[in-house]
Amino acid sequence: MNAPIVSIQRHKVEVSRAGNMRMENFSIRQELRPYIKKILVLQSSDGSNNRVLPTTGISLALNLEGAVAEMNENGSTDFPGMAISGLRNSARIMQYSKSSGILLVIFEELGAGIFINIPLHELFGEVLAFDQVFPKALTREIEDHFYNLGTVAAKVSWLQDYLVKQIKGHQPDLLVAEAIRLMNIPGQNTRVKEILPSLNISRDAFEKRFRKVTGASPKQFSTIKRLHRVIALQGQVASLTELAYEAGYFDQAHFIHDFKKYTGKAPAEFFMQKDWW
Repeated sequence: MNAPIVSIQRHKVEVSRAGNMRMENFSIRQELRPYIKKILVLQSSDGSNNRVLPTTGISLALNLEGAVAEMNENGSTDFPGMAISGLRNSARIMQYSKSSGILLVIFEELGAGIFINIPLHELFGEVLAFDQVFPKALTREIEDHFYNLGTVAAKVSWLQDYLVKQIKGHQPDLLVAEAIRLMNIPGQNTRVKEILPSLNISRDAFEKRFRKVTGASPKQFSTIKRLHRVIALQGQVASLTELAYEAGYFDQAHFIHDFKKYTGKAPAEFFMQKDWW
């Protein structure tokens, strides 16, 4: 098969480290910016383990080389070569073999729905192979074209070209978008019951609608947001008690319970280590 012809756009790439991983953060095409938060390439030359924290964006993962597995109490489970990862409320420990690499597309909070035609809450806590979510024709197209390209930059360009073609006048759910905007107001730690009156919708109808388009319940979603704020605030406050209070927790035990579930570690232990991103 002849190699596909791809118009390779020049991407700005920021290089950093995430634990023992080399991380390349690629610029995103203008058309995709409302839907995609980050395009990352993670590479490990010597092999490493990393703690991946829950986020509010569904992600797409394409293995570039080597092997990637998720560590669990029973050992490890190999990651599919092409996978969709739903939202989750606990950390994931990823194991990268020597000379491994993976391309990640992390969607914006309301971005994945334009490309994935199933209710997104069905992905919660799951990692599914492409052909369980997308038409098999897409899996074949990626195998035939994406993996025949020689460089990472060419692969990123091809993937962005493909995703741009999938945008077909998609309109976001404005009610859910407004709910997320209210949840994101700095320093307010807005709870679901506090925003419902302004949305003019019943709690049951709102929760079903929210789960379908974000991939998590409003409570799960807001807890992830709150604990991201906790991590962002660390270093700006004098104690864990103050940190919990600033993040909207008035019960220290509740804070520690949520934090440990979310990160896999108690706060003091977590902040002493840098094996997460």
